[in-house]
Amino acid sequence: MTPDQEKSLRERAADVPLEWRMAEIGPLDEADRAAFLQMVTAAHVAADEARRSVGRWVDAARRAEATWDDIGRAVGISRQAAQQRFGGWGEAGDPSAAAPGAVYRRRGLTAFNEVRALAEEGAKGGEAVACGPGWFAFCATDRQWTYHRAVALRPSRTIEAMAGDGWTLATEWYPFLYFKKAGPSLAA
Repeated sequence: MTPDQEKSLRERAADVPLEWRMAEIGPLDEADRAAFLQMVTAAHVAADEARRSVGRWVDAARRAEATWDDIGRAVGISRQAAQQRFGGWGEAGDPSAAAPGAVYRRRGLTAFNEVRALAEEGAKGGEAVACGPGWFAFCATDRQWTYHRAVALRPSRTIEAMAGDGWTLATEWYPFLYFKKAGPSLAA
């Protein structure tokens, strides 16, 4: 990509939230606080989708036999950084293709999108078993899972309170605790 092409693409990407606003709602009223907050949400959604798009294109490039060196050069980072950032990223795990008990990871997660990702994986039978910065590990199961994220400055109290409501601690990454409840069988 040439510098001019990159500049053009950046300008188009920056315009996406405002173009959406014009098409769906109309002109931005510069005196309307709520309209600006709506634009923050629109920009956040566009950025989240762009991150997911990177993951899809990295997966496609890897299937086309691009190396981690190739991918790193394409985005201006080292091979190791590319592998750490994008390795196993995936749109979502696919427990239906995994044998029961197989563990898979979903990467590219943040505090802003992980609750949605937990719901998606839980609906497909993914049981959260571990997490770290930007990822969750799931075990493929034959049942649905429901998740709840809690901020806990005193984890033992929160764990005890959640257990009283039938929740089990799945994993934790300070300050968050992630709880799970088994749901109905996927076959049901």
